[in-house]
Amino acid sequence: MRLILSEQFAGKSLLMMNNAYRVHLMKLIVQKFGVYYVTYYLILRILHTIF
Repeated sequence: MRLILSEQFAGKSLLMMNNAYRVHLMKLIVQKFGVYYVTYYLILRILHTIF
């Protein structure tokens, strides 16, 4: 339960960040986890916005 709440909080704080920092963060995520993680995350985000 705590994990879900922290994920929602992280999502809201990400939305509040400006685009430059978000791009920088995305580059760090790509370097750490690779392209597959980012595409998986983007697919989840797209599905979340559709439904």
